[in-house]
Amino acid sequence: MSEMIIKHAKIPWENRLQIVDISIADGKIKKIGKDISGDAETVDARGALMLPGAVDVHVHFRDPGLTYKEDWYTGSCAAAAGGVTTVIDHPNTVPPTLDKRSFKLKLKSAERKSVVDFGINGGVTPFSKMPELWNLGVTAFGEIFMADGELTIDSKELEDSLKAIAELGAIASIHAENGELCRHFTEELRRIRRPEIYSRARPNICEAVAIEQVLGMQKEVDVRIHICHLSTREGIGVIRNKRYGKKEVPFTCEVSPNHLFLQYKDWERLGTFGKMNPPLR
Repeated sequence: MSEMIIKHAKIPWENRLQIVDISIADGKIKKIGKDISGDAETVDARGALMLPGAVDVHVHFRDPGLTYKEDWYTGSCAAAAGGVTTVIDHPNTVPPTLDKRSFKLKLKSAERKSVVDFGINGGVTPFSKMPELWNLGVTAFGEIFMADGELTIDSKELEDSLKAIAELGAIASIHAENGELCRHFTEELRRIRRPEIYSRARPNICEAVAIEQVLGMQKEVDVRIHICHLSTREGIGVIRNKRYGKKEVPFTCEVSPNHLFLQYKDWERLGTFGKMNPPLR
């Protein structure tokens, strides 16, 4: 049995921060208390704040195929440095994670390089490969892009995807930006050559309309939905209506640090490094 005692750690305990000792056996907390002793390896936390490892359900480690951007080792090291001990990687790699071969390729790379626990999401097309991916152990399907780009699907494909995911009892992870609106505003502003125009070409309404659309489909399909990187007040408004309205619809959502700590005015400082989807608000 592998054991460790962490001395003098500060944790939220009994409704307040306390300095305690923590006994760990085989990777699990065995006891929390004062003056724990024993023959186990002992680490003195010296009053440092100790929290459970975080789970990041939305990473793009770009491995395999795009490792000039990131790979499983660099991405997982960054996660560990920030206190994230589990990550879920999305399928837009080269090749994208759409079948057994591409899943195994990514899994092999992750097992060899990752320093944290991980899960792998699968893509949604072709639909015939989704049961195979689910049986291999994908965490969820998506993110499913509603906006633009190579992996974007149209409304009919989205509905078919949700039906296929529902049949498997899986989760649909949704990138909620309305593609038609994004294309309209992009064309309208195309002649303005400044980086921050990218945010104006994908205004808040794009997210709100997309969330309304996919949650409307969910009522008919009965599938578990996860809304990725929520970034607008309007999107939150739609979710509150659905979540706490008369017809409650079960789903989850997430917020990314970049949308919490950066905003539209940061374009001036960041330049093109501030380009992301959804954009800075």
